[in-house]
Amino acid sequence: MSRIKLATAVTAALLLTAPLAQTSHFEFGGFDAGGHFGYTDVEADFDGGGGTISDGGLMGGLQAGYNFVNGNFMWGVESKRCIAKDWRGYCDD
Repeated sequence: MSRIKLATAVTAALLLTAPLAQTSHFEFGGFDAGGHFGYTDVEADFDGGGGTISDGGLMGGLQAGYNFVNGNFMWGVESKRCIAKDWRGYCDD
């Protein structure tokens, strides 16, 4: 029983004297915006004589959002738009 009391006392002492977590120097709340750009290369073979599909090209897009910070929690909204190589079809999101 004395070992349990000693372990409890040591644990309590360590917890009470441990340094507090430092606050972040970064602000994660607020408006954010960005863009992306890339290249796609797709090839698919279909069994049973269905043939092969091969395609590729450029893609790009924009995204924007707003984050809210409440204590240790962050939540927000975001929207993005992606345009594929032929500039008519949209990327699947």
